Amino acid sequence: MNPGMEELLGRWCSGMESRGLDRKTVRRRRKAVSDFLGRMKIGSPLDIFPENLEAYGKIVVREKRSVSSQRFALSAVRLFLRYLLRTGHLLFDAAIAMDLPGMKRPLPRTILSEEEMKALFALPILKSREHTRLRAIVELLYGTAVRRSELRNLDRYDVDIPARTVLVRAGKGGKDRVLPLPRRAARAVKYYMEDIGEGRRDGALILGPKGRRIAPRRIAEELRELEREARELAGITKHITCHVFRHSIATHLLRRGVDIRYIQVFLGHEKLMTTQIYTRVAVMVLVREVRRTHPRDMMDVPLA
Repeated sequence: MNPGMEELLGRWCSGMESRGLDRKTVRRRRKAVSDFLGRMKIGSPLDIFPENLEAYGKIVVREKRSVSSQRFALSAVRLFLRYLLRTGHLLFDAAIAMDLPGMKRPLPRTILSEEEMKALFALPILKSREHTRLRAIVELLYGTAVRRSELRNLDRYDVDIPARTVLVRAGKGGKDRVLPLPRRAARAVKYYMEDIGEGRRDGALILGPKGRRIAPRRIAEELRELEREARELAGITKHITCHVFRHSIATHLLRRGVDIRYIQVFLGHEKLMTTQIYTRVAVMVLVREVRRTHPRDMMDVPLA
């Protein structure tokens, strides 16, 4: 890449990081823009025209990427070009006519019902004193809807047991949020903290086998063990992951009448549109439950 364009790209990325944008997102955007600049052989802003964007869009489509991947790449390019426009390196908005591929937000694939959650919490593995870590993990995932990365990044002093709150530092988008901790979840975390004591190598709340901050792979292994017992003892055949608990509690809160704007804050969503997928899930559950339980279908009285 031309050194001048490399410098402009670096400044753009530094600006995003300074505003607290997730580093992984910044890296992905940088990679997408670098791909565009390289393939279109752009050596300076003067080489950028709508025709470049149209040609690159066709390349992205031809490569049969997913719609979400196409949208991300083209959106990153558009953001970079608008940065160049704002900073005076482009004289016109070359991306003004750029269309992004349409994308439907997929519904969460797996959601545990409240009855299934109750059955999970009743499993022997979650009642055993030998599995206080797993119990704390599950209680935090379902109780606060934290993401896996947010869970493993929690420090001991982010949890206030007396106040029953959890401070999520620099969550997705680099934003902090304080979450309420259910009473039983607070108790489970307290038991786990008492089990591991103060003799730790860092300030992490959830530790792996070697006393260091737990690895994502280890969390997945713990949940697979829970999934096996749930299948064998409770007949729950659904795949259990960190995000399943997040999807489930969001849907349960919505069905219980919690305002979607509060759920948005609870989940740490920047846009309400992201949270609205749960309203669609709740409607699907409503239709199913009404069809299953409506008294009229149980009345043995024919129409004529």
